[in-house]
Amino acid sequence: MSLVKQNAASVKIQRKWRKYLSFKNNIQIELTFFRGILFTIMKKINNKDIITLKIYRKALKTIHYINNIITPYPHIFNIQALYKMSKFRLYLDMAKIKLGLI
Repeated sequence: MSLVKQNAASVKIQRKWRKYLSFKNNIQIELTFFRGILFTIMKKINNKDIITLKIYRKALKTIHYINNIITPYPHIFNIQALYKMSKFRLYLDMAKIKLGLI
């Protein structure tokens, strides 16, 4: 293999890795953000900032729903764990979490 072909191949591999690492970092940041929001909601419920029983039940139902979605994902992603997961499933679960928080 010539030097030019090796350089072209290495650049292609580096671009692919850069893309995977960027995707991993974005997913990691988003999941950390959602976990933080979930923790804040639970803290407000424990501080009894919620007035009625109806709102309390609705908040607990939302927390349970989001927690069930977020639980299968690790707190810290690595490339191997991310490779085993489907991108479609990740995006779908992120959308479900966003809709659940609205």
